[in-house]
This record gives sequence, C-alpha cells and structure tokens, in this order.
Amino acid sequence: MTYAMDVFRATYATTGNLALAVEAVYDEARRSNRDDKGLDIAFVGVCRELGISQKVVKSHYRGASSAKERATVWRRLYELGYSYSAIGRLTGHNHATVRNGVLRKDRTE
Repeated sequence: MTYAMDVFRATYATTGNLALAVEAVYDEARRSNRDDKGLDIAFVGVCRELGISQKVVKSHYRGASSAKERATVWRRLYELGYSYSAIGRLTGHNHATVRNGVLRKDRTE
C-alpha cells in the first residue's frame, strides 16, 4: 500500500489533478497483476531469430524499414501468445500501435 501512496503523491504533486493521480494508482495496480512472464526472454529470442536489433524495435523512428522490422517482431510475439498491451509495455509503445503494426499486412510481407 505504501507504493500506491507514493505513486499517488508523485502524480498529484506533478500534475495537481486528483483524478489523474487516482488513475495512476489504478494503472499501477493493473500493471502489477500483468501476466507477461517470459516476454523479455521471448523478445530477445525473436530478435535474434529474425536478425533484428532490439534497439530498432524499441525505437520510435517512423522510417519504413524500421516500422516493418518492428511490426515483424510484434507479430511474432503476438503469435507466441503475448497481448498487445504486454508487447507495448516491453517496447515502449501504445497497445494500439502494436495492434496496428501486427494487423497491417503490407508492412510485414
């Protein structure tokens, strides 16, 4: 419970918004219950298997080749059973961005 209060205080101190501070506590609680065990190991393995740099996958560069490589890794991780949210948390992208990357066939073919 102490950690939740720290999250609340830090968010409220920086934003001054009570609703945002409460939402930050709920987000943190949801994240602590996530089931992405082994995702980091799978991520390293998939990157090695495909010959794609982890740095490229975690970057936000929007070039066509980087986007294609990123989407290829995301698709493979999704096929292994990981959620869009879990993949996004690992790579620093929004779950919707991951979903769009996985579903866009013209980027990954």
